[in-house]
Amino acid sequence: MLAWLDQQGALQAIVSNWTGPIPLLPNRTFAELAHGDRVAVLRGSGRETLIYPVVVGGEDSRVYLLAETSEESREEDRILLAEISAMVAVHWHRVEGSSELLGEWETDARHKLEERLPGSSQAVAELRERVLAAARSPEPVLISGRAGSGRAYLASLIASLRPTGKPWIRVLQARGGDETALKTELFGSGTTVGARELAARAGGGVVVVRAVERVSVDLQGQLAAVVGKDLGSGFGSRVRWILTAAENCEALVADGTIDQELFGHAARNLIRVPTLDERREDLPLVIVRMLENVGDEQGKTIQGISLETLDSLLGYSFEGQMSELLTELRRLVSATPQGEMVRGSVRSSVARTGEAPGGDVEGIDPAIVLGEDDLKVVIPAVERLLIDRVLRRSLGNQSKAARELNLSRGALIAKIKEYEIPDYRSLRRSKR
Repeated sequence: MLAWLDQQGALQAIVSNWTGPIPLLPNRTFAELAHGDRVAVLRGSGRETLIYPVVVGGEDSRVYLLAETSEESREEDRILLAEISAMVAVHWHRVEGSSELLGEWETDARHKLEERLPGSSQAVAELRERVLAAARSPEPVLISGRAGSGRAYLASLIASLRPTGKPWIRVLQARGGDETALKTELFGSGTTVGARELAARAGGGVVVVRAVERVSVDLQGQLAAVVGKDLGSGFGSRVRWILTAAENCEALVADGTIDQELFGHAARNLIRVPTLDERREDLPLVIVRMLENVGDEQGKTIQGISLETLDSLLGYSFEGQMSELLTELRRLVSATPQGEMVRGSVRSSVARTGEAPGGDVEGIDPAIVLGEDDLKVVIPAVERLLIDRVLRRSLGNQSKAARELNLSRGALIAKIKEYEIPDYRSLRRSKR
């Protein structure tokens, strides 16, 4: 059995042929194994169990090789196991990323990926492989792509595929402007426990930082130092970091927008989300799968989609990517009676959920908004337009904007976060 030591000091199997109970050992045993070329020998009931430390993260090893030896060949077994533990340590990166190490996990993960990332195009096939490799590895991940392409979706998918079990996951959104709140959310402050510490307490949880290019270079540098420290800790104690960024993140590194050290930490697991244009052949299957999910979301049974409606969707250029496609499908399903087939034609989306600051709001045509019949589409779009306009006019003064909008400041801040409206306080500085 190859095992790691969790936060409570118990051995947790990574891969195992162990048939009996896993040994429970006092902390002093593992403390002694950390010094020199030591091995633990447990004897009882005519059996001998050997525990070899595998040094993978400095001298403070947290990975162990356990085996029971036979009476006939104990000395040979000891020599062989010592050599195996040394080889595992030397080639740990290869061992850690091996599909053989994870047994049936890979088969289950591939099946889940085919369900969650459907399609037969080369682009989506490569995406599935990269997501699988990222899920298998404990190292940081950087997901780049256009706004609305599904970067946050992929981050949650990678976290859900984690081989060591159901993860603790926290998603943080970088928005620019004052970063005090984001820094506190990440690292804590005073009596506040940050996401990193909470993830560590969970035995290696996942922290997702969205739109990392909007984080200041100084805070990115602090984040890079923390990520590097987590990478140097033992297996099982690491915090898993997943970052998302705009398309062409290499160019953002070159111009200094993304910290080079932070990028370097995640470079081994760099995932680029393909655009819908790159996977047009997958759209029929994607639309059918998404319709099933939207039907469940709205509590409706949908009997398929008409050929005319499908052709309308396939012929439309979704500049807002997956988020715009999802918005359109929600509108169509909302207009479909229970138990009937989805019919109708595509209208320009008015409630895009992309992450580019300011771009989405400015791109919404009020005439299109008022031409919609679906209140679930119209109301959020109108709210977003009004809040953006008043905030822009008040130069980002949230208290003043809240009074004009007849909202509490807390309610306004919640809506700013919900609709990802940009921080216009920079306009005040430009006026001076």
